[in-house]
Amino acid sequence: MMKCILTVVSILIVMKVISLKGRAKRNLNTIKHKTAVITGASSGIGMAFAKYLAKRGFELTLVARSKKVLEELQEKLKEYKVSVSIFEADLSTNAGTNSLIEYVNKMEKPLGAFFNCAGITHKIPEALVDLPREENENIINLHVMQATHLAQAINVVFKKQKSGLFVQMASGLGIVTMPLLSVYAASKTYLITLMRAINEESRAFNARFIAACPFWVSTPMTMTKKTTSTFIQPETFVSDFFADSWKKTIVNPHSTHKLVEKMLMAMPEGMRMNKLYADMIGTRRGIIKKLNRMNQ
Repeated sequence: MMKCILTVVSILIVMKVISLKGRAKRNLNTIKHKTAVITGASSGIGMAFAKYLAKRGFELTLVARSKKVLEELQEKLKEYKVSVSIFEADLSTNAGTNSLIEYVNKMEKPLGAFFNCAGITHKIPEALVDLPREENENIINLHVMQATHLAQAINVVFKKQKSGLFVQMASGLGIVTMPLLSVYAASKTYLITLMRAINEESRAFNARFIAACPFWVSTPMTMTKKTTSTFIQPETFVSDFFADSWKKTIVNPHSTHKLVEKMLMAMPEGMRMNKLYADMIGTRRGIIKKLNRMNQ
């Protein structure tokens, strides 16, 4: 009996894997042109997108502030025998954003997809009353002002060529709200709203806009390398992203993250905020301890 149950479970797992691979293939096939630009490509999710797409034959332009790191990634991607260009730009500045827009407008081949993974967060979780104004302005500038400029300019390209996919890295925190990360979470809520609106506006010329909304991913920005049931690796997020349904503008692809979102959003708002605040107090203590160890 137990052997029979294990056999059935094994078959179901194999069928699930096959189904996810099929969905990923279908999603990739919706990208008309196999060319992609990826910002924030020097680490974390941006780098994971670069590896995933290069392995599947996409020609890439990798964008980040660190030319050295981009060159190292470019060298690693040679094994996939695809064209990989690098573009050094600081997208927290108007000059950096404008230079990238100019680059995209002059690309010889049509643009299939644009992955905007450039992002920053608060150095230490703090209540808004204690957050440095400059830190807030930096987050709002990158996540709101510069991201809007990029989305608008890339959509002009998509409108001309009658196709295109724009993936904006947002966050599950932009869905549930997060005390002590208030400005970061609010900027992600803005991006989710922006993607929803632009996606509807762009249906007529076959352009697609998606807000990718994971919760916890192990990246330099989150200052962790650990992997748990909730803290996932960038590669896991990216593979889950392509294997998930793209029927909605918001894509929160990891199964555990989906469950967390449902549970939190089912709570009364006051209860949810109290829980998240208490959780972030503990997270803040852990981050301060880690920073103190690093500075010793």
